[in-house]
Amino acid sequence: MPHGRQARVRTEPRVTAAAPPLAGPGLTAAEVADRVARGLVNDVPAAPTRTLAEIVRANLLTRFNFLLGSLLVVILWVGPLQDALFGLVLVC
Repeated sequence: MPHGRQARVRTEPRVTAAAPPLAGPGLTAAEVADRVARGLVNDVPAAPTRTLAEIVRANLLTRFNFLLGSLLVVILWVGPLQDALFGLVLVC
């Protein structure tokens, strides 16, 4: 092998015994009621989501943006406007 690389050995996936075929079309109503009573249900919890306002707030109100905004105010107060062009970064 060039440059000391080792060859990758491709292995075939293991074949396991197939699951036995289902006995019927599904659970009976009594079996479903029994499983629900025991708490054996497929309950998918809601994914944690944020509102658009929370996402915007989390991305705009950062320490870095606060630092740039503070420097922009100082430059606008004491320096020429050309020096404050970095303030465009805050807008973009």
